[in-house]
Amino acid sequence: MTGHFCGEIDVKTFVDFLPAVPNSKTPKANFKKVPKGSGKETSMYNPFIQAVQNSGCCPSFVFKDTSARNDEVTKAKPDLGLFSTNLSNNVVESSPMSVMDIPVEFKPQESQDAFVVTINDREKVKKEKETEERELLEKMTNNSIRHRGQQIDYASQIMSLQHRSHVFSISIIGHHARLIRWDRAGAAVSERFNYYDGSNSWLSEFLFRYSHATPEQRGFDSNVQKASRSDVRLLRSAVDEYLNRFPYQRHLAKQLQNTVDRTYPAYKVRVTTKATDGSDDRESEYIICRPFTEAISLCGRATRGYLAWGVAEQMLVFLKDTWRTDVEGSISEADAYAILNECRIPFLPVVCAGGDVLQSDGSVQSTMTQKYVDDGLSSTMLCTTWLRRHIRHRVVQHLALPLRMVRNAKELLIAIRNVLMVIKAAHKDAGILHRDISMGNIMLDETFSGILNDWDHAINVREAREGHPYRTGTWQFMSIALLKDPMKLHSIFDDVESCFWVLYKMACHYFPFENPSRSAPDMEIFDEHRTQIIDCRVHFFGGHGKRDTLSEGSVRRVFFKSRPLTSVLHSFSSVLSYYHDYLDYQKKKNQSATRIEEKFPPQLPAGGKEAELMLENVDEIIEYFDDAIDGNDWSDDGSDDAFPDKFPKENEMDSHRKIVNAFETSFSAPLVEWALEEGPSEGNSGSSMPPPSTLPLPLRRSSRLSSTDAVAISGETSLPGSSVVSSGSHSTSQSSSKRQFDKSVNVTEEISAKRPKTEEKGKQSSRTSSGQHGTRSGTRKKKD
Repeated sequence: MTGHFCGEIDVKTFVDFLPAVPNSKTPKANFKKVPKGSGKETSMYNPFIQAVQNSGCCPSFVFKDTSARNDEVTKAKPDLGLFSTNLSNNVVESSPMSVMDIPVEFKPQESQDAFVVTINDREKVKKEKETEERELLEKMTNNSIRHRGQQIDYASQIMSLQHRSHVFSISIIGHHARLIRWDRAGAAVSERFNYYDGSNSWLSEFLFRYSHATPEQRGFDSNVQKASRSDVRLLRSAVDEYLNRFPYQRHLAKQLQNTVDRTYPAYKVRVTTKATDGSDDRESEYIICRPFTEAISLCGRATRGYLAWGVAEQMLVFLKDTWRTDVEGSISEADAYAILNECRIPFLPVVCAGGDVLQSDGSVQSTMTQKYVDDGLSSTMLCTTWLRRHIRHRVVQHLALPLRMVRNAKELLIAIRNVLMVIKAAHKDAGILHRDISMGNIMLDETFSGILNDWDHAINVREAREGHPYRTGTWQFMSIALLKDPMKLHSIFDDVESCFWVLYKMACHYFPFENPSRSAPDMEIFDEHRTQIIDCRVHFFGGHGKRDTLSEGSVRRVFFKSRPLTSVLHSFSSVLSYYHDYLDYQKKKNQSATRIEEKFPPQLPAGGKEAELMLENVDEIIEYFDDAIDGNDWSDDGSDDAFPDKFPKENEMDSHRKIVNAFETSFSAPLVEWALEEGPSEGNSGSSMPPPSTLPLPLRRSSRLSSTDAVAISGETSLPGSSVVSSGSHSTSQSSSKRQFDKSVNVTEEISAKRPKTEEKGKQSSRTSSGQHGTRSGTRKKKD
């Protein structure tokens, strides 16, 4: 959450997050008996609880000491928690985080404050913001980082377990306090005020207003209520019945069984679908328990996936709960499906219900933290990240199977072919771009045919694109151009290229090589990344390993027992190689530019004749798949069958932790200068670019390889790299500023491990690839 804290907000302004209580005088709590200083913070708990209780400033609620109670689900232990007096002690004792209203964290000394004090130096902050030399609101001492981390954890757990739109928390530091409001955009932080002084009653005022506010004003989703025991029994029975259909999928069974975990609270969720024919909106109810997919981060989309029992449908369905970004040109996932279905786009999931989540007054449920950055108050506040408004959105659809459940190479090729057809048809006929092609979003229907799921990142390409100054997608499958340039606008060919990386990774993981004794392909290319700090923000860069894989012909030296699979991979990689040759040529022409953003590869035009030519390339790629699928090279001896994963994940969140660790390390690692990537200069070992006349659009294609041709040359090649454990996907949405690249650049140490170099004893290491544009040898020099 670094950079997502906004403040300091005047405490009087902060308290106005909650409505004043009419015709009532706020009781003032006397906190004079709460100690501070070098003593233990535990000595502060009971005096604080008694002061609030004796004053009556928080009726119908009670503070309880939770510091010694391990939550059964989260293991979190806030110092104090605010609970409704209607709750039973058993519920509070077993799972306090699932019913806690407000977590409270105590620190005996002001020096342990998680944030810096700026309220008395507004002019300095305003001047820093005008010169764009802003500091973080977060205080970066060890004690402060630890204190802030505790508060982030508590807010995250409550938001996860309770289906909240926002959460309030209280931070007590010595005789001072801060109030914090958390939502999916960030956290609004009040100024540090003296709650101990009897003349200051802002803490009492806040608690009094909170206790009289409606559940919705306190942050509870009015569309969610506790499920009955009979509802939960229906859900559990349906999950068991569904799992009996796939007894051989042990990993899937364990994952889905967790969705009815008895330690998790179960809820009944109301989903409103907006009517398009002028009739009344339709409301549907679904029973859910524990999500089987969940984002760790507090900020952002926070997507959660549930197995749900449809009360009206009387069947098991998939419910997706997410917070979509509200930016120009973006569309909700439910609207995307409506447009796609209206245009008769094939190979989509069956949608039961969906729409933005509504409040009781009919407004959409959305974040508020960004308002304090957007409005006039922001001129005197610290916040180093552009905060975007997020709107809560839910979609319900028929269940689909993960792509890894394909039974043979033919099913895999059909699945990817289907997705390519969806990408093209959606772009051409509906004007919609998916922007997040990944192994997780390409799924199988009940006939094991591929469908393209998860359109929550989709945009309308026919509208203005200036509202998307950030890239989005799943890091492991992003195109090379997107990985290298966070400012690049997404094009259809980025989605097409992502299909290749999904196919390549699936093939390497689940299908046997022709010669298993040879070294496996390099799988670290999917997780390779570097971090770069620009204008106090961390950005990620990558794609060099993928580019080497294409330019050095590594894919064309990988052979599988399945001849059609090998043929398609080789032909597909050749088209992508020429595409990036063209981009690199354009990049080289711009090397003389002085502005850093001009040194990034320019994107191909997205409209007019060039767009039509790019679509022709998509047609040819689809033909590769059709020829292989309809060909006679399929074997009956099991050569085309899928195998268990050859590179199983060490940990469910392995890839996610790589990215998170890189982000955290970037604030503590020693800074070193790093030159932004430039094209190969004269005399180096980089790829020489052909003149533009030899690379017109549509891109010059390689001759199509048949399965027989692929097998014929297999004895003349060797597989580069070494076997590496790869891991799951992590969806990333990276902000970028239009002005950020004008500044001098400092970069952290490279976080990810460097890919092992191929070495041959007694021989000079070289790699050669050939194609229509000639022969290229050597390896590209790495830049630190």
